[in-house]
Amino acid sequence: MSSLFKNLRIHQIFGANTDVGKTILTTALVRASALSNVPVHYLKPVSTGPMQDADDRHVKRFAPNNRDISAHCLFRYDEPVSPHLAARLSNRQADVPSDEVFVTAVAKHIRHTAQNTHMYAHMYVETAGGIHSPTLSGTTQVDAYRPLFLPTVLIGDGKLGGISTTISSYESLLLRGYIIDLVLLFKDAYYRNFEYLTPYFLERGIRVLSVESPHDRLADPNEERVAMGNYYAQLAPDSLQGGMFEALKHLDERHASRIAELESMPQRTADTIWWPFVQHGLVKSPADINVIDSASKDFFSIYTGHKPVPATPSSSAEHAVAHKSLLESQLDGSASWWTQALGHAHPMLTLAAARAAGRYGHVMFPEATHAPALRLAERLVRDGPGAGWASRAFFSDDGSTGMEVAIKMALRAYAARNPAATAGGVRRKDLGVLGLKGSYHGDTIG
Repeated sequence: MSSLFKNLRIHQIFGANTDVGKTILTTALVRASALSNVPVHYLKPVSTGPMQDADDRHVKRFAPNNRDISAHCLFRYDEPVSPHLAARLSNRQADVPSDEVFVTAVAKHIRHTAQNTHMYAHMYVETAGGIHSPTLSGTTQVDAYRPLFLPTVLIGDGKLGGISTTISSYESLLLRGYIIDLVLLFKDAYYRNFEYLTPYFLERGIRVLSVESPHDRLADPNEERVAMGNYYAQLAPDSLQGGMFEALKHLDERHASRIAELESMPQRTADTIWWPFVQHGLVKSPADINVIDSASKDFFSIYTGHKPVPATPSSSAEHAVAHKSLLESQLDGSASWWTQALGHAHPMLTLAAARAAGRYGHVMFPEATHAPALRLAERLVRDGPGAGWASRAFFSDDGSTGMEVAIKMALRAYAARNPAATAGGVRRKDLGVLGLKGSYHGDTIG
């Protein structure tokens, strides 16, 4: 479901918290893109609250005049509360979309935008609240949006406590595999969170840009509108100078770099890697190599830019190919060699693996034990497939080794259960292993 287009640079905007300036800074990015003569598209998947306060209206209100800007909202609710609560309080509670319906609507809008964009353009998808704010179904945003796998701009928190919330948000995104291209935040002169966060993220290869904070909100609506207009003109001026234009340049470079990396991977792989369990003579060219950009649930997201393009007899077909996503979903039919029963990037499994890595890293197992292995072994033996017959569990790290161990266990079990059959006179060759001729699994029977 993830999308990547040469002609449309897309970034998802997450906030470290509510009230960190996510809409203001997104509006500034939209304005900077428009002033740079780049068609720009803004999407707010979910909006709650009065129409006059809607973020998509705010973006249009403060966009430069006569510029190519589109702003859309897909799901709109009246109550100014969290999306999951707004959906429950609405008269359309029975029609609350599931996560799949929700992200499919976002993906469809993105594809439609890309197919109708005739020159290089920018798109910003602004989420609601903080990264763990619930979506309409109640699933937190960071999990609900994950199948889309859009590169992210994180809006940091410049207020007291903001260092912690910003780093915590970054780690939550990181644990789920997101690409974080930029951290953007207000430059609070008193708390100076940007001074700490800039080197912190630089060590992790992430650019931080800080901009001046806006004024305190004015009571008079007309005065507030004029003041905000002046603020945006300073933040993204007609001169095309300043931090917001640095942000645009950086995001464009990151977009181009990601595509260049994917384009180069097939040949680099052919030059560098030997695969296990592969007849390499069948790999005729880099076009035969599947480049997996990400995975979610039962699907890979496969880069297809190096695959042969079928002949297109019409200009409309050529346009469709040129504006086609470089990524396509591909069913993981073998469950990645029978290891993904619960799907890829399952949030609970991801966090469990991160917790184990943080607690143990990699520790040796012979003549040792640790809680996760012991608890799993006990469950497998007592309540799992070994219930009623097994007394011990053996862990293997791959299928072939597992088959080797299973054969040895079977031979040993037979000998233990049939002592008469293995006593005196019975030769070793009378015991054997039955397998299919020409089949494979295991380093011995294969």
